[in-house]
Amino acid sequence: MSNIAVLEKAISNVGYWTWWDKKLPNFFLLELSGTLLLCSNASKENNPSSTISLIFENPITINFLTKEQTEKNKDWHTLLHDDNIEPPTITDDKFTFTDDNLIQTIINETTSYENILGDGLKFIKREEHKIQLAFWSGDVGLYIVAEKMKINTINGIIELKNIPKLNDDWWEYWRDYWNKRETSHEYPQDYACEVIQPNN
Repeated sequence: MSNIAVLEKAISNVGYWTWWDKKLPNFFLLELSGTLLLCSNASKENNPSSTISLIFENPITINFLTKEQTEKNKDWHTLLHDDNIEPPTITDDKFTFTDDNLIQTIINETTSYENILGDGLKFIKREEHKIQLAFWSGDVGLYIVAEKMKINTINGIIELKNIPKLNDDWWEYWRDYWNKRETSHEYPQDYACEVIQPNN
């Protein structure tokens, strides 16, 4: 599995979209939590950090997507930016950096959108050196293409090549979490570990 595919799966398994920010034309930032990436050490007192930020530098197009418009999700992207709605959970099989067919499917499933950069919602055939991402989080989502992407954690910027190690470390923590469950050494309750139970 490629490094970018590991990142896809680590985010989309049970992750959720917590925040976004922008400083155009320089960058667009996407904050995600509940990832299967161990970004800090676990302890009996604190859950390890699994929050990452994807920083898209020199974006070319940015589109907030809506699959089904309701009164509840009206202006959802502003509410998400302002921490005024529950962070939406990533739809597991609708999150991709690499699958052009899936990206086109996500675009086709969109019923309304807000384009904040670029020439509207249309598929852009990615040049080899550029980065793209499209996904749904329930009925809301994002489509972005940019010149490059950086991955930021609680410990600063990490290289894409290090993602498989962080993912392996998370699964090691997950095994330890369940081995120590209901013992004097158990960890605090962890969202992702609870969702991915041993019999799943």
